[in-house]
Amino acid sequence: MLVLKRLRLIGLHKQFVALAAGSAVLLPLVGAAAYFFVTDNLAVHARLAVSNPLHVRVLDPIVVRFDQPVDTAHVQVGIYPATAVQLQREKDRFIIYPTAQWQAAQRYRLILSDVPNYNHTIHLRGWTASFLTQPRVSVAAFRVDGQPVDRASTPSFRSRLTIEFTAPMQADTVNITLDGKTLPSTALAWAPGGQTVDVRTAALKPYQPVKLGVQEGGYSSGGDPITEADEVSLTPWAVMPSNSGSGITPGFTAVPPIMIVVENSGPSRPQAGLQQADIVFEYVSEYQISRMTATYFNTVPGLVGNVRSCRPINPVLAFPFHSITMCSGASVGTLSNVFGIREIPGIPVAMNDFDHGNHFFRTNTRPAPYNVYTAGDRAQDLRSELNGQVAEPNYFVDPPHEDVLMGDPTDAPSVPAHSVYYSYDGGSHHYLRFDHGARFVDAGTGGQLQVENVVVVHCNIHDPGYVEDESGGAHSVWYDLDGEGPAEIYSDGRLVHATYHLGSASVPYYRVDTPMWFSDPAGNPMALNTGLTWIHVVGNGQ
Repeated sequence: MLVLKRLRLIGLHKQFVALAAGSAVLLPLVGAAAYFFVTDNLAVHARLAVSNPLHVRVLDPIVVRFDQPVDTAHVQVGIYPATAVQLQREKDRFIIYPTAQWQAAQRYRLILSDVPNYNHTIHLRGWTASFLTQPRVSVAAFRVDGQPVDRASTPSFRSRLTIEFTAPMQADTVNITLDGKTLPSTALAWAPGGQTVDVRTAALKPYQPVKLGVQEGGYSSGGDPITEADEVSLTPWAVMPSNSGSGITPGFTAVPPIMIVVENSGPSRPQAGLQQADIVFEYVSEYQISRMTATYFNTVPGLVGNVRSCRPINPVLAFPFHSITMCSGASVGTLSNVFGIREIPGIPVAMNDFDHGNHFFRTNTRPAPYNVYTAGDRAQDLRSELNGQVAEPNYFVDPPHEDVLMGDPTDAPSVPAHSVYYSYDGGSHHYLRFDHGARFVDAGTGGQLQVENVVVVHCNIHDPGYVEDESGGAHSVWYDLDGEGPAEIYSDGRLVHATYHLGSASVPYYRVDTPMWFSDPAGNPMALNTGLTWIHVVGNGQ
């Protein structure tokens, strides 16, 4: 028994020694854990509470969260690069709002001064963080007919205006404006994917500057807001009709047109080269005899004539079209307007009576003064000789296109002031011209003149105060075309009651810089159909 008790005592002693040894190891570990636990609770921690610090939207606030209540009253917040912000201080967070918005695609650095806890027993010192803002969402390019807009970009009402964005967009959130007014969805055609949109431009008035813009407030398809508004200023140009044989192709750059004055008295018929003109202006010169100015935007036919004297209307037409005029001469009064006098500038002109460039010739098949003609190559030489001396046209010339039906069906027109009437040929869709009751024939083609668009414009007239025909004593007729007035446009057997526009009535004729164009009853600009356009200028009460 005694031996057994000793053995038990020895076992207890060993257990005590082992326990003591274990305690010697455990106590330092427990102390270390307690130390770190207490030390951790003696610090203030902060974190950037945003969903993705690498993609912060430009309108979103930045939130800095603390792990315990802190005293934010005197904490300084630094933002780099410097940005105006509004700071909302709460007991466990800062909410930082950009005053306007964060700059797109910008990495910002955020620095806090010392942040004490609520009772100022511990502090957060030297805390910093960074975040990256969203990519730029805005207009990548404004385009006119596919080309980026620059200083030379000038649309017409038929142009395709395109806005290209830097990212696909939520179309129904994007505010596109014209002169500050929001365009309806019907004026917009978004491409699949939503990164480009075409803007319909039917209402753009020639020579009236407009601003096409994209406002802030829209969103990309990924939910990022537009980062900046943008706009572009555009000044639309008018569109002139061309004849199908003029060689006008898409993208044609207008050159100074050739305007040739052609007689229309009985002895002058049949004339040559009128069928190939792009536009012919007809007007009474004197004695109820009409005269014509045939306009060629590109090619001039092989024979044009007979060429007769300029009239007061020729400078009125030459300045707005930036044209080169060809005529045989002029009265003393008209010469002052053609060549220029005092403050009135002259027009680029070649006159047979003063010509030394071989731009005209006489035939022996007709008596003077009805035997002066010009040829296509001579007119083209004149255009080349005056290259750089004539302002470049500020309008487009329309390439051939399918007919556009306009207006209401009606009978063919007649113009009593010019002793002219037309018969409509439904097969060719042309108007056949009759003059003084007879078929009007072009000597160049041998056929009756066929007109695509017959236009009658009405304006006031006045006597400029000088004699036009010295042998008969007739005074000149001045057509007050500047400004706007009523016009009838006949095409494809239909009639449009239109308005013609030619500069401004408040501007002297020699400062009118824009050609004649037409608007429909709704005020929208019109593009006339391809073919010969004949414009009868009729004075009120004439």
